[in-house]
Amino acid sequence: MTVTADLYGKGVLGVTENDVLFSAAKLSFAYGLGNAQTFALAIGATAVLMAERATPASVFKRSPKESHDLLRRPDTLRRDARQSRVSEMGVPTLRLCVSAGEALPADMGRRWKERTGVDILEGIGSTEMLHMFISSGRGCALWRDREPVPGYELRLVDEQGAP
Repeated sequence: MTVTADLYGKGVLGVTENDVLFSAAKLSFAYGLGNAQTFALAIGATAVLMAERATPASVFKRSPKESHDLLRRPDTLRRDARQSRVSEMGVPTLRLCVSAGEALPADMGRRWKERTGVDILEGIGSTEMLHMFISSGRGCALWRDREPVPGYELRLVDEQGAP
């Protein structure tokens, strides 16, 4: 867990002890475990946990009241938010958003950036690896500019295991 906090939390996201982390993904998922517990404990950041189901309304009603520096949204929330008036919901304190689980449509990522001024980093990970091992960087074209998280090596193979 400390490796994911160092490599992804500090290395990719730049989490510091001054950040407030919020993850709509629950701690029972590796993605939520890293975002809302491991990173905060290892780095000294603050984590905000929410017991209720994450919907656009339940997440956004907290965002203006609590100063989130780093906010992560699961794919279901991201899909629902495309119909929301994000700029009117109050997300000015966000520094960075992270998405994983399925491809974020490039147009949605662009519109989010235009409305909020905040990048969405896209990641690929797995429960077996405890978090993300591939990620886009800040200002990248979503899903096209991905590379291994520093500290990981990747090898693509076909069904028979050949490169």
